Amino acid sequence: MIDNFGIIGGVALLGLVWAYWHLPANLAGYNYPHAPVLGGLVLFPALLVADSFVMAWLTIRAKSFWPAVLMHGSGNGIQEGILSQIVLIEGVSPLRNDLTVIAVTWLLGVACASALCRSPDLSREQASKI
Repeated sequence: MIDNFGIIGGVALLGLVWAYWHLPANLAGYNYPHAPVLGGLVLFPALLVADSFVMAWLTIRAKSFWPAVLMHGSGNGIQEGILSQIVLIEGVSPLRNDLTVIAVTWLLGVACASALCRSPDLSREQASKI
């Protein structure tokens, strides 16, 4: 996708494909039981587009997909194990928690996107499509 759409377009498109791959589960209330439609159509895609830039940076930097695989697995474990407990203990509304996670993820995603745009590991053709 990077070859066809450049680093920003390719990684963002990958994030959208990844998000909408999960759409049936999200609409069934898996990740956002408090707001399945909002979660499936808006919140999850926003989260995964940002996550895609972090994982793309990890993959390109390491020249291996394994760091992204480990991030995905550990992220799921942290989200399910720790964040869900914080919400229960602190009484934070699920939507507020979701928006906080998305905001933090976007900050990291933008930093990784910026690093990717300056990456010497990308071909001149890929970088020119930014």
